[in-house]
This record gives sequence, structure tokens and C-alpha cells, in this order.
Amino acid sequence: MAMITILNLSNYFVPGLKAEDYPAEYLGQGYREHSNKIQRGFDVEVFQKIDVVNKNRVAKRNDIEKMLITSQEASPQTAETISQNAYQQKYNFQELFNAIAQQRAQREDFATVNTEFRYIKHSNGKKVFFKNGLASRIENEPLFDEFGNPSIQDTLNMIYNEKRLLIGFEARIKDHLGNIKNRYWSATYTPDSVFYANNETNANKHYQHYTIREIDHTGREIITDWHADNYAGKFLTGSSETVEDSLYGNNSFTRSNYTYENGDPDLPTSYHEEGINREGLAYSLDRTNITYNDKDQATGYHEVMVLIQPDGCPVSITTDAQFEYLDIPDMFGRDVEEDTVPDRILSSTVTVTTEHLNGAFDTKTTTTTYEYDDNNELTGAHAESTFFGKESRWYEYTDAQGHNLTRIGSKTGEDTYFYINRETSQIIIVAAEEVISTLKDGAEYSGYSNIQYEILGGTAMVTQENTHTVYSALHKVISRVEDTSIVYSNGLINNVPCVLSSQEHTEINQPLVDPLREFITVRDIYTTYFYDENGHVIDAEGEGTGSGYEYTDKDGWIYPYTSIISVDYEVIWGKVLKTDEIEEKYYH
Repeated sequence: MAMITILNLSNYFVPGLKAEDYPAEYLGQGYREHSNKIQRGFDVEVFQKIDVVNKNRVAKRNDIEKMLITSQEASPQTAETISQNAYQQKYNFQELFNAIAQQRAQREDFATVNTEFRYIKHSNGKKVFFKNGLASRIENEPLFDEFGNPSIQDTLNMIYNEKRLLIGFEARIKDHLGNIKNRYWSATYTPDSVFYANNETNANKHYQHYTIREIDHTGREIITDWHADNYAGKFLTGSSETVEDSLYGNNSFTRSNYTYENGDPDLPTSYHEEGINREGLAYSLDRTNITYNDKDQATGYHEVMVLIQPDGCPVSITTDAQFEYLDIPDMFGRDVEEDTVPDRILSSTVTVTTEHLNGAFDTKTTTTTYEYDDNNELTGAHAESTFFGKESRWYEYTDAQGHNLTRIGSKTGEDTYFYINRETSQIIIVAAEEVISTLKDGAEYSGYSNIQYEILGGTAMVTQENTHTVYSALHKVISRVEDTSIVYSNGLINNVPCVLSSQEHTEINQPLVDPLREFITVRDIYTTYFYDENGHVIDAEGEGTGSGYEYTDKDGWIYPYTSIISVDYEVIWGKVLKTDEIEEKYYH
């Protein structure tokens, strides 16, 4: 390939110019064949490779978190969809097409023409317009999420600095539902960066800083601000990032101690992270054993996180995850990067162990399988989970005569303690100062669940979850069995997949004292979620009924009761959190 050298570069370059602002006769120095492909890495989104996407190297730093979100059941208490981090799909368009533009310019002799009517059309429908040897805009570019849902992106106002490095652009993305998202990107580079550098050159091209501002069709605004701490040759050794999210809150973190697979700066295998999450809680984590397949798709990782709770106590969370992908044939011609074929998650297996200082712990393994039709479109999903653990310690309440007391909280914050006199059927109230509280060890438990999904707007939404849990007392004796079924109703609000309501039915049996299942406790709770016109959740209400029997060691099963249940929720940074539950019992 011919190399054209311009000596008096200062005569041609002015910082912050668009492609059309450069003189027509300048073709550029150092066009190369870009043979390396950069995988979007270990951020939480679609793992896909693209050609020399240096800014995408930074963008990929959260992909595993996103994969964790997609691999677990959709939360019934949030309207946040799995595409929440779509801003991380970023491309270095100038680099992606420089080689193609140069080759075709030499063949057709049009690169020196001062016009933007010359473009390259690709087999996937994308058009790349050039001005003076630089990509100036891109139209009709297909993008795909991790389930193959398509979007179309138009990129405008591509701005370059005096070293021909892309430092800004605007983009408009229209997803498969017709929703519009606007993206604004700007970046600075390290002083040693040159536009033609890639992993095979001695020269470097590194981001020093970038900012991304995104506004979606619901009005949600996300601003990502990233800084590089240091590089060692081709390798990023440390970075910091802050995300301001108008809907889900802010978070910030730093990453350090990167290691890489086989000396590839685009395939990190481990790093250390410290930060503040969206709830304002401090954490630190070590993510290790990040593995890849022969397509450079991330296939697994191990993570240990320590999260500091509001009371100052640490919680340890250990995660092991594995991912499989659907094998998709190349959808387009050889002029399009083979790795732009969308990755489709076929299955994921995620094991999470949570440990508390009070002795409580929980280990849950969830395998989620996604289903596609002959056109490779997502049609369904299902998941199966197994779990075991130990509950927190709890308090038993008695009086001086040995009566087991029932404690009922109220919205005023005053607790009531009572027992029922079996002979007179009277409710006997015990003064709080006469109550004896005894700390008991938490019960051990194990169980399983199965989850069914529907596909709504390209998103897997839970429709039903059935859970069976067995609790064991001393010597592994089964003390309680719970069976819960939750049915979810979902819908689109402003083209946003949302959970509209849930119906929960629970049956509780205590086989140690009720082997014939004659005294079952039953609870039914119906929860409604409320949204504004943009599809943002703003409130939730839960109400229900219950029935059962009181049991004491002294009197056995006593009078039956019915109850009215009310559940209070609070929406904090776009998520619905349960804050209180009141059950008023009426004895018969």
C-alpha cells in the first residue's frame, strides 16, 4: 500500500476540526491494514469485537456486570431493562474505515475531491461518508444488543484534532421499538497517541479521558466520565469512572492491577475495583479468572466483593459465572467485520454466595437458558435455581410464666406482645417490660425454584416463579416448608417493558407439629406498580389476606385466625424497595 507523507503538517491541521475542514489534497500519513479486532471485553453488555475500537476498549470495562444482570431472573421490583447500559456500545469510526477508504481512493481516484457525496456502502446497509480522507458521518449503521435486537445508528459531526484523532461525535440511535436515543461523545488522548496505531504497531493510541452523554426517549440522562490513571506500553494499568444517572442514581469506582490474557491488551483477565455504588455504599472487589472463547467472547469469571452496609457491617459476596453463546453465521459480506454479527446469549450459570457477620449466609445457583427461532430471534427463556443457606439469628419472646408470645408491630412503631388463653379464648396482652427476649440461632434452609419468561419488546420478563423451601431446626429436623408461586403481569409503557402487577400465593406447613397438614398458613398478596407517562416507576402498593393457626409449645395449635396484610414500598433511584409489612390478625 502506498504511503503518502506530508512534511509541513502545521499547515494543514487545526485542533477540533471536522473532516470537511481539512484541505482536500491531504490523504494522511500512516494508513495501515488494521488486522486486530477488539472485543468489547468484560463490561456488562454484548461481547462483540470491532476493528481497532480504541475508545471501545475503555467502554467495555463493565460488561461482566451487565452479563450478570442478564443471567439472573428479571427483577419484579424494577422497571430497569437489561439494555440499561447501551451507552457502552461505542465505535471509533475513523479508524474502522481508514484502510478501506484509502484503498478505494487509490482505485477510483476520488479521495482528493472536496465533496462529501463520495461514500462507501457496506453489505449491511451502512454508508460511510468521507471528506478529505476522514470519515465525516455514518448513516444506517446496524447495532445489536446481547439478544440480537437490532438498532440503527446515524453518526454526525465527527470531529478530529490536529493529529487526526477522533475527539467527538454525535449519534442518533433508533431501536427495534422505534425509541430514539441521542448520544454525545468526546475524548482526549495521551500525548504519544497517533491515529494509525493499533496492537501491532510500536506506536500507541490511548484515551486519557472521555465523556459520554446519553438521553433516551424517556428523558433519562446518563453521563459517563472516564479517566485513565496510567498505561504500561499497550496496557491500561489503572482507571477511574463516574456515572451520573438521572433515574438510577450515581456511582463511581477506580480499577487497578489489571492483568491480560496472552499479552493481549484487549482481553483483561483480572483487576481490582473500589467504589461507591448507586445506594451510596462503599465496596471493593477482585474480579479474576476472566476467560474467553476462540471468538474472544467472555465465557466466565470469578469475583469476590466486600460491601459495607449502612450499619457499618461488611457483607461478603462471591460470584462465579459461566456463559455460552449461540453460534451465528455471518449475516453480511466480507466487507463487514465478521465480529459485528450479534452475539446472542444462549445460557448462563451464575452462583452467588452472600455471607453476613451474624452467621447468616445464602448460596444460590441459577441457570438461565434463552430460546431463539429459526431466524435467530429471541422467543423465550426459562431458569432453574437451587439454593441453601442459614437465616439470621432471631428473638423468641416469652413471659415469666413461659407463654410463647406473638409480637405485632404497628405503623406507630409500638410493638404489642400477647398470647391467647386457650380456656377462655381471651387475648392476654403482656407489657413490654415483662417480655423475655431470647436470641435463637437461625434455621438452615434449602430449596429450588423455576422461572418462566415472556419476551416483551425484546426483553425477557418473568411471568411466573415457583419456589419450594425447606427449613431445618436442630439435628436437621424439618421444621417448616414453604411453597410460593408468584405470577407477574407485564406491559409496555412508553415502549418500556414494565412489571405492572404481581400475585403472590404462599403456603406454610410445619411438619414437626403438623405432619398431616391440617394447620396450613396461607398468604395471598397482590402488588400493583405505578409508572409515569415516561415508563418510570413512581410507586407500588401491596395488600393481601392471610389465614392460619397459632401454635405454642405449651398449648399446641390454638384458635384459627384470618388476617389483613398491607405492604409499604418506597421508590429509591428507580427501584421499588419494600419498607414495611403489617399483618393484622383476627382470631376466631
